[in-house]
Formats: sequence, C-alpha cells, structure tokens
Amino acid sequence: MGTLLISIPIGILFGGTLLNIAICYLVAAPLVHFYVYDFQCQQEYYYYYNLGFSKTILWFSTMGVGVFNIIILLLL
Repeated sequence: MGTLLISIPIGILFGGTLLNIAICYLVAAPLVHFYVYDFQCQQEYYYYYNLGFSKTILWFSTMGVGVFNIIILLLL
C-alpha cells in the first residue's frame, strides 16, 4: 500500500498516464521493499527463509510484479 501511495503522486507529476504510474511503481517497489525489510523488519526474513524463500527470490518476485503491472498497462 505504501508503494502505491508513493508511486501514484510521482507518476502524476511525470505526466499522469497509467504507464508513468506503472514505471514509478516499478522503481518504487524495490526501494520500499529494501527499506522495509532491510532496515525496519530484519527479523521477518527468518519467516521467509523458513518457507524456503531467499532474499534473491523475494527481490525477483518484487520486480516480477512490477513488470507484470507494466505489461498489463501496455495492453490496455
């Protein structure tokens, strides 16, 4: 939710199209992910490790969701 609150106003400042908002989301999602999990909630990585997810898989899933959003917006 925080990522959307960051990326929507920035996307509106850069033209306001859905593609601009999606690109801002693609940039903001990893930054928010890094801030939350590497600075605020370091202990939550243990939860994901116990489920079998590494940091690399979590980063790629974050980027995958952003790319998926851009693909959907390009098809609209």
